[in-house]
Parts: sequence; C-alpha cells; structure tokens
Amino acid sequence: MREKPCPVSPDASEHRMLRALVDEGIRSTAPYVAPPFVRFVAQFHGWQVTVQSRTGLCGVSRVVSVHAPDHGLWQRVHIGSQDGLCNGGLLCR
Repeated sequence: MREKPCPVSPDASEHRMLRALVDEGIRSTAPYVAPPFVRFVAQFHGWQVTVQSRTGLCGVSRVVSVHAPDHGLWQRVHIGSQDGLCNGGLLCR
C-alpha cells in the first residue's frame, strides 16, 4: 500500500530550520560517537524530524523522517553507510 502524498509543505523559514535539524540529527548519530542504535528527535512549529541510526556488520544505516503538523509523514529517506554524512537529498526542494 502506498502512502498518500502529504497535503502541506513547509514555508521557506521552516524549510531552512528542518534542513538544519536533519543535518544536526545526522551528525549527532554519527558512528564514531553513537552506540549500536541511536534516535534523534526534534520539533519545530509542529514539524517533527526523526533520525534513527543503526550500526551493524554491514556498516551504518540511518532513516530520516519528517512529519508535518497534523498530516503525518512528509518525507522519509534511508541513508546507507556509503552515503556518509550527506542528507540523501532530503529537503532539497
């Protein structure tokens, strides 16, 4: 079952802040400072950013999710160990 597209988008200032929160979440869950499973959660104007990092035998994988206020999931990106600290194209619009 496919998820419905989110009917809302962040304005320019929310977009900048969400990008900063995604970057901060990725940095704070970096493998050299993180235990095997780490979760970073932040909120801004009702938007919620979640970064989950898991370290295993195959390297580090992260899931970055952005939820819109009152509308559920806006974007989700899976970042593998080969992607390093880039944000995988999330919030590039």
